[in-house]
Amino acid sequence: MNIQMSYLIGALVIFTMLAVMFNQKENLDLDSRLYHEAVGAASEIGNALLNQLSKLPFDEHTVSESIEITAELTSKDILGPETGELNISQFDDIDDYNYFDGSPGPYGGSDSLFICDTLKTLGIFKTKVKVHYIQKESPDVVSGKEWHKIIHLEIKNNKYIPKKTPIKLFLIMSY
Repeated sequence: MNIQMSYLIGALVIFTMLAVMFNQKENLDLDSRLYHEAVGAASEIGNALLNQLSKLPFDEHTVSESIEITAELTSKDILGPETGELNISQFDDIDDYNYFDGSPGPYGGSDSLFICDTLKTLGIFKTKVKVHYIQKESPDVVSGKEWHKIIHLEIKNNKYIPKKTPIKLFLIMSY
C-alpha cells in the first residue's frame, strides 16, 4: 500500500510540474503575441502620421508661395506650431509637429487619431514628434536653416512595448 501511495504522489507531483510548465509557456506565447501586435500597431500609427506629414508644406513660409533662399525659412529655434495653432487640426506645415507629444493642451494631441487606445487589449499608444533641419551630406547632423528636415517619431505603449525600446521611425523631407 505504501508503494502504491508513493507512486500516486510521484505521479501527482510530475503532473503538477507539467501543468505549471505548460501554463508558463502559454503565458509567454500570449505575451510574445501581444508584444508583436503592439509593435505592428505602433508601426501603423507611425506610418500613418508620417504619411500625413509628407503631404504638408515644407515650412510656414512655403504654405502659399515658394521661396528661393534658406534665410526665408523658419528659424530652427522656433520650429513648432505658430501662434494660435493649438492642436493638429490647425497644423499647416511639417514643423508645426515639432514637440507634438500627445498630451493634453498646447502641442498635444488629445484630439488626435495618433494618440489612441487602438485596441482595448493593447492599451494607449503615445507618439512624440521632433522636427529638425539637417545637412544634405550628413543627415544625422542637426543644422540651421537648410532645404532638408528630418522628422523623428517615437511611439510608446507602456503596456507591451518596454519603455527603453520605443518604436522609432523617421522621414527626411526636402524642399
